[in-house]
Amino acid sequence: MARFTTIVEIYNTTSPADYEVFNTEMEKEGFKRTIQKQDEPAVYQMPTGIYNLISNELSTDEVVELAKKAGTRTGKKFSVFVAKSDAKRVWDNLIVLEE
Repeated sequence: MARFTTIVEIYNTTSPADYEVFNTEMEKEGFKRTIQKQDEPAVYQMPTGIYNLISNELSTDEVVELAKKAGTRTGKKFSVFVAKSDAKRVWDNLIVLEE
C-alpha cells in the first residue's frame, strides 16, 4: 500500500481560514488531514498544510496533479511537495482525535 505525504504551503495567506478552504478542496481529491498507525485504533491530526493519501493506483506525479487541482480551485498561490512511502512512517506528539 503506497502512502503519500503531501505538504502544501499557501503564499500570502492572511487568515487560517485560507487553509480551511484548501483543506476542503484537498478532501474532495481524496486527501485526509489524519493519519493512523496500522493495527491501532488511534487517529491523529496532521499538522497544518500536511495531508495524507493512501492509494495502490496512483503515482507520485498523479498525486501532485490532484493537489494542484485542489489548490487551483482556491484561487491562492501555493506550492506542493509529495513524498511516497511504501514503508513505515513515524511521528510523535500529534494531536489524538479519537481512540
